[in-house]
Parts: sequence; structure tokens; C-alpha cells
Amino acid sequence: MAETERAIDSEGPLSFTEAVGELIDVCTNFNRKRPEFHTLVVYAPLSSSACEDKQVLGQVFVDFIEVRLRRALPTLSPNRPTMDR
Repeated sequence: MAETERAIDSEGPLSFTEAVGELIDVCTNFNRKRPEFHTLVVYAPLSSSACEDKQVLGQVFVDFIEVRLRRALPTLSPNRPTMDR
């Protein structure tokens, strides 16, 4: 799944909205072809290495959005909110 998402060209001509739409299409098509993937990732008890793989996949999503958001809004502050209060 992560390899499929990475195949979407981060420097391509797609706008932010188009790129996110393509990501949604890729994920939807992937899960339609492999419905067991969703079940395993969401409901199955995972080993430590599978949990790490799941985190990698989640980070691919974050990176995908971040690259395109920064390109669409280059003046957006890179500061991330903290959970400390």
C-alpha cells in the first residue's frame, strides 16, 4: 500500500485537491481489490513488526499530504502544535 501511494508523483502537476483525490482513489481501489487488508489492519491483533509497518503506512499518508500542502501553501507555518498543556 505504501509503495502504491509513493507512486503518486509528489512533484507532479496535480493540485493539492487533485493529489488528495488521487490518494483517496488509490486507497479505495487497493482496498476493493484486497478487502482483507482493511480487516487485518483495523481489527486483527498485530505483532510488534506489523504495528511498526502500520505506523510506516500512516506516516506515508502524513508525508503525502505534507509535501502537497507545503507546495500549495508555502507560507504555512511549519510549527506543529504540542500536546502539552
